[in-house]
Amino acid sequence: MERGSSPLTTRCPSVARLLDQHRPHRKLRTRQFVATLQDALCSAGITAAVTSRIKSPCSARDKMVRLGLGLPELQDVCGIRVVVDDVPTCYAVLALVHRLWPHVPEAFDDYIATPKSNGYQSLHTVVRLACGHPLELQIRTREQHRAAEAGSAAHWRYKATASQPGSQHGPDRPPSRPDKPPPPPRDNRAPGCPRD
Repeated sequence: MERGSSPLTTRCPSVARLLDQHRPHRKLRTRQFVATLQDALCSAGITAAVTSRIKSPCSARDKMVRLGLGLPELQDVCGIRVVVDDVPTCYAVLALVHRLWPHVPEAFDDYIATPKSNGYQSLHTVVRLACGHPLELQIRTREQHRAAEAGSAAHWRYKATASQPGSQHGPDRPPSRPDKPPPPPRDNRAPGCPRD
């Protein structure tokens, strides 16, 4: 393995190079989005934990192969997760996000009203940033977040089940302690936003 490279980079080098070319810009755009969203949530009196992520090279490659897409066509290379206290607040956050940024109607999924078969619940939407790039948001309650991270709807469980014969997905490793619930998301409200 090259010095400074990770196992993911070594296993998915071409996608890693493509992601790395624009990583600083993605990080900057994502930070700006999070700051604007946190300010808007604070102004609306909504308490939320906001986190962000950039898709790993292998996850991006797997999705590109599965859907027959190129990297520029993936709408979830960058993602934001908003975790709130209750379901009505999920929909309030969704409305706020759709007022602030143009959304991609065909990329909206309401898994709260219609949960997935494994019990997964979350609102998914994709918005377009001013530069035209897509950004995926997942909006859910703390309870839904715990189920998605460690419960029956956990992503690693889905991937492990999907990696069985006949599946198009590769195996993922479960967390080292699947019985231990994940820590709650950090409270990333904008500075000066009142705490409860």
